[in-house]
Amino acid sequence: MRILITGASGFIGSNLISALLNQNHEVFAIVRSKEKIINYDWSNKVKFIIKDLNGFEKADLKNINPDLIYHLAWSNLPNYEDPVHIEKNLPEQISFLRMVAESGLKKIIVAGSCLEYGLKEGLLNEENPLQPTTFYGLAKISVLSMLKFFKHEFNLDFLWFRIFYVYGDNQNQRSLYPSLIRAIQNGESVFKMSHGNQMRDFIHINDVIKYFLYPLSNINMSGVFNISSGRSIKVKDFVNNIINSYGSDIKIEFDHYDVPSYEPMNFWGDNMKIKELEKLNNL
Repeated sequence: MRILITGASGFIGSNLISALLNQNHEVFAIVRSKEKIINYDWSNKVKFIIKDLNGFEKADLKNINPDLIYHLAWSNLPNYEDPVHIEKNLPEQISFLRMVAESGLKKIIVAGSCLEYGLKEGLLNEENPLQPTTFYGLAKISVLSMLKFFKHEFNLDFLWFRIFYVYGDNQNQRSLYPSLIRAIQNGESVFKMSHGNQMRDFIHINDVIKYFLYPLSNINMSGVFNISSGRSIKVKDFVNNIINSYGSDIKIEFDHYDVPSYEPMNFWGDNMKIKELEKLNNL
């Protein structure tokens, strides 16, 4: 397949490109510059379009003629409460997606977020009401609404992958997992974190990529899917499990950071919908 990706330099995008190339797909990527991706071992195997998202035009899309687009790009993260997500990012996202819809493309896969659910606690499935408490979450559900409109207006089918707490290789170095790994590898004596009693749904990047590849072999796959492990774990237990797996004696300093007010204390994703597809793939 000829596949176009936005957000190629990001955590999920960089891992996804590697997996797509391993399956012998022809990969194109829209990037603002090659600076962030030049060190990836796949950088000379991808055809790059050096443009901002909104500098990408119908003529560019026509030249590529992709079978499928993975749209992962989103700016100004992880500042989830910044109004820039509504004031700048949302119009840019809608403009890009409208251009794609008008081009006649038949399917696009877009990254959503568990922050769309807002402060609702417990097990969350795709039918739960969306009540975001951040500008980022509000912008995301606005994009989802526009995609539903574009599907009706232009027959653009879409997959919306509502992603929970991903961890693994190439993650933003300020995130919990790489911060902990770095502290362990540097021989630091203390790792500082929140109280750690909040329960989260952590999913490894390899599992996320596995799910992101499903649409390539399930052509009728459509709609909204939670991308989650389906399990909850206290953050402090998640941290302790990693420390134990490394055989480290690093100590934890609890209560150094506050838990973000826009996150519920206890929530995790119902992944039965995506798991049903996993069963079909394993037949």
